[in-house]
Amino acid sequence: MKRKVHEKEVRKKIIKTARQLFLEQGFHQTTIRQITQKSGISTGTLYHFYQDKEDIFFHIADETFLKVIEKSEEMVPDHRIFLRLVCEVAVHIQAFISGKNMAELYTIAYGSYSISEEVMRKQHIRIANILESRGLKDQADVEFISLTLKGFLHALALKSMHGEELDPQVIIPQAARLLLTLFKIDDNQQKEILMSLEALPIYINVM
Repeated sequence: MKRKVHEKEVRKKIIKTARQLFLEQGFHQTTIRQITQKSGISTGTLYHFYQDKEDIFFHIADETFLKVIEKSEEMVPDHRIFLRLVCEVAVHIQAFISGKNMAELYTIAYGSYSISEEVMRKQHIRIANILESRGLKDQADVEFISLTLKGFLHALALKSMHGEELDPQVIIPQAARLLLTLFKIDDNQQKEILMSLEALPIYINVM
């Protein structure tokens, strides 16, 4: 039991240290040696838990996307599923426009096959459930919505990473309208959801 607790603590220390370094100096500028030195563990210990730097980042990205979902669930009641979805999108956008290194991390996550596959797998399930609740079961719709949303957010993250200033007051409503339109939400409902979105404390520290 003690060994399992110790291993869990070591994993947490590695993830916490790597996350901090990625945000401070960027993913590509961070080395395994820096992570081990700052976390106070040996290289052998790190490789016992993670294959490489990309594997560490995979776990950070997975935690980040899960945290966004959890925070959105805390802010928005269950029955308001579309408000919750646009809230999640808004939180992601606020995160990657907050700084170049954060935008780089999002760009890497969206561009990584393994990470994007995992994110898309979970997203497929959620979108399929939502469509089914509206009497829609077309798998092609699920794929189209997932890919469109991923492509839109990836493009925004790239713009932000390369220094283009993005106004959240403009971008977030645009992203929300895109998502709601994909789900065939009518204009009146869209306006009501966007008004509710404006009242939420959108900015959340996801990393």
